[in-house]
Amino acid sequence: MNLWERFSRIIYRAAASPFLKQYRKRSIESVLQKSTTIINVDIQDEIKKYLLRSFTKYGGFADRGGKTDIYYTLFGCFVAEALSIKEVFPQLKTFVKKSVEEESLSGINLFSVAILYAKLFVVDSNTLRLRKLVGDELAKAKNQEYFNFIGLLTLYYLEDYRNLLKLRKRLKARSNQSDIPCSMAAAEAVISKVLDRSTNNAEEKLKTFYRENGGFVALQKAPVTDLLSTAVALYALQFVDGDIKEIKPDCLTFVDGLYLNGGFRATDLDYDIDIEYTFYGLLALGALSE
Repeated sequence: MNLWERFSRIIYRAAASPFLKQYRKRSIESVLQKSTTIINVDIQDEIKKYLLRSFTKYGGFADRGGKTDIYYTLFGCFVAEALSIKEVFPQLKTFVKKSVEEESLSGINLFSVAILYAKLFVVDSNTLRLRKLVGDELAKAKNQEYFNFIGLLTLYYLEDYRNLLKLRKRLKARSNQSDIPCSMAAAEAVISKVLDRSTNNAEEKLKTFYRENGGFVALQKAPVTDLLSTAVALYALQFVDGDIKEIKPDCLTFVDGLYLNGGFRATDLDYDIDIEYTFYGLLALGALSE
């Protein structure tokens, strides 16, 4: 990196500092870590055993079909980190480094690989390549709210402050959508907070997805509440300092009811656990821990 590049990086980092400060205080890692304060040791041990069973010989985590999957590996990495399952990381690093070298990286797999690589390795030529790929992907994504959200996170982990500022500028000019899923409303709330916009409307919108059994629905007309929507809604409400005192007891009961044999289920009607929903279970509990 030449002198001008170093100088530019310092300038971009300083300009991006409001986002960096907001996210660090409420990072996914910090919220997941808080979940361990309300889960007893026996349950933590069960989750650790399940996670280790789901760790494949290739160095990644398996999807529901038992196949090593980079998307599920991202969730597994976060959970392993929160529960201090250190023995998976040597193989995990090998798997991620190999995955980065794939030529066909795109979409959510690209974002997953980029976050994993940034978490596990120092900045190098692969990081620079990932920054370019992610920047190009976000440029194509336009105003897809989930891509905007995961994009902000990915750019944060990649320390790509230049593209982070470009994305922030684009989001500031974006008008709010009126009819969006719960996960998109959660993303909108988080984005509003890191952009220093008022979060009152976003908080109220999120709460309209809440149902009396302690869960949140994915869509307003959805027949059942689910863990993904509940977790991202609670994370977002915690992120924007929303008031959840009244719903907290029922939310805790709802999330606890989805725990099964070391993992979490998606809904009351689902009896299969997986790594992704185990992540969401811990994220929800972490958001409810205060």
